[in-house]
Amino acid sequence: MAMAQEARSLQLPRLKKYYQKKMMTDLPQIQAIEGACEACLQGKQHKKPFPSRTSWRAKAVLELIHTDVCGPMRTPSHEQNRYFILFIDDYSRMTWVYFMREKSEVFKVFKKFKNLVEKQSGRSIKVLRSDRGKEYNNSEFDKFCEEEGIEHQTTVSYNPQQNGVSERKNRTVMEMARSMLQEKHLPKAFWAEAVYTAVYLLNRCPTKAVQNMTPIEAWSGKKPSAKHLRVFGSICYVHIPTEKRHKLEEKTEKGIFLGYSTQSKGYRIYNLKTKKLIISRDVEFDEDAMWNWDEEKVEIQSVMIPKETPPQQQQEEGTDQAEMERRSQQAPGSPRRPPSSEEIEEETPPRRTKLLSDIYETCNFIMLEPENFETAVKHKVWASKKQATVAQSSAEAEYIAAAATSSIAIWLRRILEDMGEKQEEPTTIYCDNKSAIAITKNPVQHSRTKHIDIKYHSLREATTRGEIELKYCSTEEQLADIFTKALPQTNSKNYA
Repeated sequence: MAMAQEARSLQLPRLKKYYQKKMMTDLPQIQAIEGACEACLQGKQHKKPFPSRTSWRAKAVLELIHTDVCGPMRTPSHEQNRYFILFIDDYSRMTWVYFMREKSEVFKVFKKFKNLVEKQSGRSIKVLRSDRGKEYNNSEFDKFCEEEGIEHQTTVSYNPQQNGVSERKNRTVMEMARSMLQEKHLPKAFWAEAVYTAVYLLNRCPTKAVQNMTPIEAWSGKKPSAKHLRVFGSICYVHIPTEKRHKLEEKTEKGIFLGYSTQSKGYRIYNLKTKKLIISRDVEFDEDAMWNWDEEKVEIQSVMIPKETPPQQQQEEGTDQAEMERRSQQAPGSPRRPPSSEEIEEETPPRRTKLLSDIYETCNFIMLEPENFETAVKHKVWASKKQATVAQSSAEAEYIAAAATSSIAIWLRRILEDMGEKQEEPTTIYCDNKSAIAITKNPVQHSRTKHIDIKYHSLREATTRGEIELKYCSTEEQLADIFTKALPQTNSKNYA
């Protein structure tokens, strides 16, 4: 009797293995034990695995409809809805979504859905599969299904896996909705619009359950078009009809794209001015922009990953020239959107020619691209800036300019010192004004220099410390004149 209990606890095949391989001494031959062990079941029983694939699929539309309710959401939508319900056709995987304020609205929504799909397809719903929630499992719902000849299949209690199609679709829709809201930093109150758009897109995307066609094509027989698809949550500009504005008023209003209208051939737009949802067809989109809700302004959101260039790839002649001519036709300073991913894909060869528009935008700065660090350090300053101080003489102006240059030189010297490359000799600054040089060497304050701001006398201190050395150069040798003066052709050639 004791051995029989041990056999049940250790499992009969394991004991047989012990006996055959003589892994335990004094072990008698075990006979098959019939019947269930109640103690073993109480201690070990677990749920049976669910099949990975369904044993039956519908052969036509509306033969089997899966449904499930998702919610409640903590944040209500703009229409105060907290739930949504999905209906999925098993054959085509076409999905419909409805929004509700309470679960008790399921029966009313189902009757609305039934009338819609049966009119569209010319068929009748045969089987409805749902969980055992009270919104489905009630006398009113059961009576309606019985009168309409619909077989209502429900899952076993606490086994939602038997309604796997609806459960997985719920998860997919919610993941897409969350991602779309996060991408454009939209408030959670727009969750209903995101869910609606997610279902709209899923109906137009391929799925493993339907071979070689999308759900909407399997349902209606028509191939979907991607021409009208836009980025959810992007900034858009809605045209104001002539009847709603005067001649001198603006012709557009700013909004946020929130999906597609199934009742009209238009887009669902959230008007940022009126705070209302509108439908319009005359819309221009800026898909790289999003709305900053804290500062109430448009921000550009552009993530561009450059395509890797294969080694030793040669650039085709004429490619950049055509691009230059096209870009240079735009008005200087006019706003341009960042290039789309398709445009980036087309520009595989690296551009080595400066675009005219880029040259115009950066003409106020001296853009240098040194070949190495040593060349970069040799440049005294990387930006040309007009002097804001008004000087009473040319000597004072040159002295102030030299003081500004010395501060940059000292900054570069300290960077080198931090890198372990301390510069012992002073940094040379060439100046074409002897009076300015004399001021740096004369510590005495007299009537002609006492009005100079004391901060500019840092040049005199730097010279005394041996960090800066001011040297005279003639006007003919002053290379800085090419940035500050209109020079004759001879001087320009010499400086170049």
